[in-house]
Amino acid sequence: PGAAALRRAAADPDPLVRLGALEAAARAAPAERLGALQPLLRDPRLAVRSEAGRALADVPAPLWRPAERAALAGALAEYRAAQEVQADRPEAHLNLALLDLALGEPAAARREYETALRLAPDFVPAAANLADLERAEGNEAAAEALLRRALASAPDSAELHHALGLALVRTGRREEALGELERAVALAPAQAHFAYVLGVALHDAGQGERALEVLSAAHQRRPGDRELLAALASLSLQAGRREEAIRYARALVGAAPDDPEARALLAQLEADGGSAR
Repeated sequence: PGAAALRRAAADPDPLVRLGALEAAARAAPAERLGALQPLLRDPRLAVRSEAGRALADVPAPLWRPAERAALAGALAEYRAAQEVQADRPEAHLNLALLDLALGEPAAARREYETALRLAPDFVPAAANLADLERAEGNEAAAEALLRRALASAPDSAELHHALGLALVRTGRREEALGELERAVALAPAQAHFAYVLGVALHDAGQGERALEVLSAAHQRRPGDRELLAALASLSLQAGRREEAIRYARALVGAAPDDPEARALLAQLEADGGSAR
């Protein structure tokens, strides 16, 4: 939604609509998010105030006025308190870790992830996120070891197989990586991003036809997914299938009419090789 729609939802008398505005604003630019949501830091409902604090935690300090920063601090304190009431649940520590990361405090996030895993060793989101934190800090071996331990407890987790596949790609073990990425797609065929990553990895491994098969099958399940359409257009072109590439590029423009890169790709394809009818 646009900024005006977010502001309207944030001002709605129904608290559920206001909570919906917080969720809808997740992908908005920081300044737009702040402009639409900062009144909710003083909302009469505790749930709305605390969620507003979480939603605005990563907005850079220079965008704030001092009085609003004080309101943010209060809302964040309420959010933390709400999580600490549920301190015996791993989900609460995951929430606190994500907040710590938004505030630029990775050491605190690590402690919360580790607490979550002590409470529930098979809690996949904490394991995957902690592995990602290890990766971000350059500890690839630690990330891989953590993912393998987590898979021992949750062997059918598509998320963990996908994360391990990416870790193996980064460390140059391509064949083993493809096996993990394939397993993730098999376990969660509806996850378009998993298929996209597998398709790109197969292409990079010189398996272009197999890559197109994987991406095409995922496209059948999720025909409007932009990531899949962009990959299919690009890889079809590289495989010499210009008409298919144009068809996918047209579908991409239909799914994302305001995306200048999609429109430029389509214009280039049509200018270079005519059009498919």
